[in-house]
Amino acid sequence: MSISMRATARHHLPRLAAIAVLCTTLGACDLAFSGFKEQATDTWDKKYPLSDGGRLEVKNTNGYIRVEVGSDQVEVHAERVARAATPEAAKEMLGKIEMVEDVTADRVRIETRRPSGGFGHGGVEVRYTIRVPSSAQVELENTNGEVRVTGVTRGTRIATTNGAIDGRGLAGEVRATTTNGGVELELASMTQPVHVSTTNGGVTVRIPSSSKADLQATCTNGGIDVSGLDLDIEGERSRRRLAGRLNGGGPRLEVSTTNGAIEIKGASGGKS
Repeated sequence: MSISMRATARHHLPRLAAIAVLCTTLGACDLAFSGFKEQATDTWDKKYPLSDGGRLEVKNTNGYIRVEVGSDQVEVHAERVARAATPEAAKEMLGKIEMVEDVTADRVRIETRRPSGGFGHGGVEVRYTIRVPSSAQVELENTNGEVRVTGVTRGTRIATTNGAIDGRGLAGEVRATTTNGGVELELASMTQPVHVSTTNGGVTVRIPSSSKADLQATCTNGGIDVSGLDLDIEGERSRRRLAGRLNGGGPRLEVSTTNGAIEIKGASGGKS
């Protein structure tokens, strides 16, 4: 079943205005750092055991976070970058980046703490690449930068402010929220609630065609498109709202955005 609802021309102007605001916001850090031509870098590598069903938590400020399944423990590789007006200042700022660890048998928590002093003295960025066991849950928080997660099936929570979210092969409960950025999720199964939201950006969610879910999708400036799924619509359908049951209903699938389109697509394979 395919259902498509598109925004009318009279809504194009507010959408374009929102996109202009988004571009300005996302460019703010680049503009702030543009005067700092000197750079210092290093790497920070750690490994941690994690019990079955344990949780990885990462809190970052500037820079991406990328997590994938593929290890029997938590393996963290962080590239740290500091920019300043002189090589000496950049090196000094690099040495002030704090990597705060809080580790127990069932939880690994890492937090980036950048030097105080603001953009007037330079800027710092930490880029995380992390491998986790297949039994791990992940909880990731960022401010300026994308978040990407692959293969996590025990539960995923992602929050960022200025950055896109990309999730592939996910299962379990999933929550993905951002403010300025698009969201793309591909679910291996739909057995627990899934919540996806952004303000300025589109959302694409792909789930197995046989998935059972209670769908609620809302947008303001954009459209909602559902394809490749057996959907029974509930209540009144409009351009801004769509509610219904997929394959008779099941866990809640909630998707929302303000400025952007929503696409929910069925895919062959996977588990319902």
